[in-house]
Parts: sequence; C-alpha cells; structure tokens
Amino acid sequence: MRVGMYMKNFSFEIEKIFIDSASITEEKCRYYSSEKEIDSSYLEEWRSARTLLNDNYFKEMLEIKNTSLQEFSFALQPLGIGNYKEVQWF
Repeated sequence: MRVGMYMKNFSFEIEKIFIDSASITEEKCRYYSSEKEIDSSYLEEWRSARTLLNDNYFKEMLEIKNTSLQEFSFALQPLGIGNYKEVQWF
C-alpha cells in the first residue's frame, strides 16, 4: 500500500513533520531550483558541526554526489510549505 494513501488521514501539519523527518538531502535536492530561496545558515551550521570533513573532502563529496553547493545548502534547510505540494508519494 502506498504511503500517500495513509497520509490522507493526517492533517497538513502532521504530514509536514513526517516529510521533514523522512527527507534526506538527496531527496530534498530533487525539489531545488535556482528560483527557490536558500537560507545558507543551515549549511554554515552543518559545516561547523562536521569538523572531520575538511573543505577538500566536502568539495569531493559534492562532486561524487553530483550535487552543487546550492542544491546541498537547499537540502539542509526545512522544506517550505510551497514545496510540499510537489512531493510525490510512491
């Protein structure tokens, strides 16, 4: 049974919390577009907490994941309400 079928029983706020909890950076990158606003404070916090990942390894990680710095920064922040309409449940 699809997850989306279960989500019909939840309020929008509960669905929002579920999406934030379930989403990982790779999934959130799918919703990135250059028109979307990015709050870089989430990236700054993430980088300061990940002290074992120096700048060179961080750049290498982005290259391996084929992800831009903007996409990754976007993926670290909570999804905005407008993005939840785009989520596809399988």
